[in-house]
Amino acid sequence: MAASHQASSTGAGCHGTDVAEAGSSEESAPGQSPAAPSCFPTEQSRVAFIIILLVGQARESGTAMWDCKLDCCVSLRHLRGDVALRHRVTCCSIRNPGDVFMGNPPSTNERDNVQHVRRVLQQLLENRLFVKLEKCEFHGQSVPFLGFILLPEAHLYKCYAMRDSCGMCLKADPRFDCGWCVQEKKCSLRQECAPPESIWMHPSAGNSRCAHPKINKLFPETGPRQGGTRLTITGENLGLQFRDIMTGVRLGKVPCVPIEEEYVSAERIVCLLNDATGYRVQEAQVEVCVRDCLADYRALSPRAFTFVTPYFGRVQPAQGPLSGGTRITIEGNHLNAGSSVVVNIGRHSCHFKKRSSKEIVCVTPAGVIAGSTPVMVDIDSAELRNPDVKFNYTEDPTIMKIDPDWSIASGGTLLTISGTNLATIKEPKIRAKYGSAESFHNCTVFNNSVMVCLAPSVADSDRGFAETGSGPDEIGFYMDNVQALVVVNESFSYYPDPVFEPLSPTGILELKPTSPLILKVHISSFKWLMDLWLLM
Repeated sequence: MAASHQASSTGAGCHGTDVAEAGSSEESAPGQSPAAPSCFPTEQSRVAFIIILLVGQARESGTAMWDCKLDCCVSLRHLRGDVALRHRVTCCSIRNPGDVFMGNPPSTNERDNVQHVRRVLQQLLENRLFVKLEKCEFHGQSVPFLGFILLPEAHLYKCYAMRDSCGMCLKADPRFDCGWCVQEKKCSLRQECAPPESIWMHPSAGNSRCAHPKINKLFPETGPRQGGTRLTITGENLGLQFRDIMTGVRLGKVPCVPIEEEYVSAERIVCLLNDATGYRVQEAQVEVCVRDCLADYRALSPRAFTFVTPYFGRVQPAQGPLSGGTRITIEGNHLNAGSSVVVNIGRHSCHFKKRSSKEIVCVTPAGVIAGSTPVMVDIDSAELRNPDVKFNYTEDPTIMKIDPDWSIASGGTLLTISGTNLATIKEPKIRAKYGSAESFHNCTVFNNSVMVCLAPSVADSDRGFAETGSGPDEIGFYMDNVQALVVVNESFSYYPDPVFEPLSPTGILELKPTSPLILKVHISSFKWLMDLWLLM
């Protein structure tokens, strides 16, 4: 896959003066290697200059740019492209001056790889730069590179990148050979963990254990004393395997049993809180012990978990149709405690929408018979009951008449709707569909028998309107989940929008004070003439 070479000049170390020995301390004559700068702004820039010599581009790039003025990053990008073009290999510099890495495309066979390496070595020789055979590695399957590990699948991996804790480090793929350098508290290769006697932990060691676990966050932070709360703990170094923490989580004196399927190595523990009704303390910190509770392997949450007593005292609205679909709000306190909530109206579940400390919002199921039905709330293992709070199911509303039974295409006509049980619906809407146009409008309920609505607009329909009136495809009402009213059989017509005649051919009409102004308005085929007397 790759060949790694440590290329050096005739002088040891490949510093600026060493490189000059390959050329001259004065300006180079044509055909000769250019003079080296007196110093370099970074270690990488010195390496880049050496490699630029290898590809014969130093004259074009010049040397002044390296002389403590500019970083080498842009030139390195150009260099990499140039070498790839010349030799069909990838050339990079690494941390030690003069190191060179060459990688071939995946389709390259070993024979071609040997030819590519020979060409680069020849160019090194032409620039009077040499490699030490004992420092070379050929056809390797992985190559250390600037703290990265390069693999045949074109993976480029840096041990400490996004691995700033022991647990995250030891979770890395073992192929990358990353481990935790205990003294330096960093993720690194073994050879980068100095001094040599430093403790270096690797994931291949089955008994590895990270010290100094840390809890960053708890969710939720409150719950009922009856238990059943699924507590999520996130942090660092929270064990490497589930067995490290399976008996080590508690809230004060109350055990919290970890759930293996929800455990994320080193990062997250989800546990089920036991019953705490016999525990008098209202607040307690969460404790996590990794294998044992020695100081270096014990973590306490920065915020305490609080035991609360949720309750509810009212439901609004308190009634709705038998067909269900009523959006109700259950009011109380500590209703956002715990990890889960279930609301039942009688024996059927109320579809949960949202909750806060003061309220739970859900949508009622269909009822069985009209009448009062108990409301029951379960938060984790706590069963909340209030015999004074009930939801009243009523018979579904009906629509008997729409008056008037027409509107103009743009809608807005005030319609009076007669029916039964209309007041059982909190937010009724009228709906109309004609061709491609469909729209809704809110209604206002006066009592069980009457409500008023503004006619919806269908002016955007792809179909026209007859002057004698056009019946919509559908006219109906959205009233919770009462499906029988989505389309009603009432006759209804839409007429073309009115057209106002101009005041005069010029569009301007002069009148004396107190003179009447007559506006002519044509509405559909009736050609109604409406005289509006305006006193000037």
